[in-house]
Amino acid sequence: MTQNNDTSDEIDLRRLWGTLRKYTWPILGFTALSGVGSYLLFRSQPPTFEASSTVLAARSETGNSTVNNSLVTAPPLPNGAVEEAIHGSLLVEDIINRLKISGLPASEISRIARDLRSELANDSAGRIKVSSKLDTYYLTGVHTVRASAETPEAAKILTNAAVDSLRSWDLERARAGVRQARQTYEKQLASLNNRIRVTAQNSVDRETLLSGRAKIVEQLSTVAVLEQAATGTLTLISRAVTPVTPTAPKPLRNGALVALLALFLSSGAALIRETLGRKISSEEDVAPLGLPVLGNLPKLSAKQLASGIPQAVRSGALYESVGFLRVNLMSSTRLGSSSLSGSTSSEGGQAQRRYVISSARPGEGKSSVTASLAIGLAGSGQRVLIVDADLHRPSQMRIWGQGVGVKRQYRPLVGATSNATPALDLPGALERPEAAHAVVVAERIDLLPAGSPLHNTSHVLTHPQLEYLMDRWSSDYDVVLIDSPPILALSDTFSLAALSSGILMVVEAGQTQLSALERTLSAAQVAGAQVLGLVLNKVSRRSEGYYYYNGYSQATKNAADASDGPSEKSKEATS
Repeated sequence: MTQNNDTSDEIDLRRLWGTLRKYTWPILGFTALSGVGSYLLFRSQPPTFEASSTVLAARSETGNSTVNNSLVTAPPLPNGAVEEAIHGSLLVEDIINRLKISGLPASEISRIARDLRSELANDSAGRIKVSSKLDTYYLTGVHTVRASAETPEAAKILTNAAVDSLRSWDLERARAGVRQARQTYEKQLASLNNRIRVTAQNSVDRETLLSGRAKIVEQLSTVAVLEQAATGTLTLISRAVTPVTPTAPKPLRNGALVALLALFLSSGAALIRETLGRKISSEEDVAPLGLPVLGNLPKLSAKQLASGIPQAVRSGALYESVGFLRVNLMSSTRLGSSSLSGSTSSEGGQAQRRYVISSARPGEGKSSVTASLAIGLAGSGQRVLIVDADLHRPSQMRIWGQGVGVKRQYRPLVGATSNATPALDLPGALERPEAAHAVVVAERIDLLPAGSPLHNTSHVLTHPQLEYLMDRWSSDYDVVLIDSPPILALSDTFSLAALSSGILMVVEAGQTQLSALERTLSAAQVAGAQVLGLVLNKVSRRSEGYYYYNGYSQATKNAADASDGPSEKSKEATS
């Protein structure tokens, strides 16, 4: 059990790597485009300079109690109070006023003031930022104020203005209580002066009032001294200096980060796309379906296709692969013939010799596989009849080079008479079976074409004599191959499957989605049609499965050629 799990993990890793390799160029292209675009974008932005200043938050206490009693200090600032204060409306306006007398250009002051007021309205921090390191118990520590601007001088002036405004606000906190006391004494003094003014000279009341006024004046003088001696909790450690290098933008760093992010996103998108639309590339992909893969046919180059499918099969490009397909198909149907109904001959009955070739969707190469398999069967000495039942998009005549103007040889099908005008396609043969003729396309291979494309095929595939005529025509051949329409496009295939031993499903490697094949097999099951197996078509030559499957057979063929001499012996061995 452990061994199976390890194998599964290896397959997943290999699939993962294969997916990334498949999308290598799109991934690299998107990554490079994102990185270069980000680099150019950040490089075009104006530079931003940042300056910083540091203040100390500490208690204004000394070791002398007399001195401590004469000091008026503000209460300690809790954590976060400095940042809230510097972004408050009082300090923002004070900072702007300080900038106005700083000597900076009016346009620069206006831009900074506009940003500060916008940040105040949006409750955000952009131009000025504060970072604090405080002791949570004693509320002492360091506050660092940083400010950014478009020029080095503006960054320095803005930072110092923010710190000066912050320290002034802190000092005002200390003086607030003393000022309130002074104002109270001043009101008391004014009240006493008014009473003294209306009191008779040399009276006891006047003397009492004068004595009280003297005490108020003394206290007022003391309060004035304390007000001047008041101190805040913030002490300047270092003022801002003119920065040398800009802090932003950093096009190289930002471009690299964006490129890295693009690499991860594009790789993830490729994996998600492959997972959601998983495509069949090898036998491992279809193993869970429980159907045998009867053949792997390689993807042909444009040069190989230029000479046509028949020549490609005979010349060696498809020779070994078609040989394996033929042997596997014959073996699988021979072993399963006992379970098929209607088997009457020694070879497995009329139905056993008929195979429907189809696919899930158009363009997977079912017609080419039909022609290739016919050549392989004929090469082993069997007589083959191809019935092109894809009435919507017939293609067998084109594959065999039987176009308009080509001289053709015809052979009458079983039951046809020689004196009737030949019926040269499937619809005509059904209507006039006494005149049914097939086109001789190769040695031991005849073709019953589909004729002109039809939009409505029901009258052909539901013909009352279709099953009878197929049995009659098949009696003169060893194998009948029926080229049928794609299953997901039309339901015609299931009507034909009832007249055969089953369906041979063609799957285009690297293109057919697993979900499409699953829907096809589910439809076949509902229709009661038997799927004999799969043919992986257009398999990439870089595929590990292709090299194992075909490279081994090619080595066997070469060894047979070397030992047996005549190529006919090699042909017999692979057949």
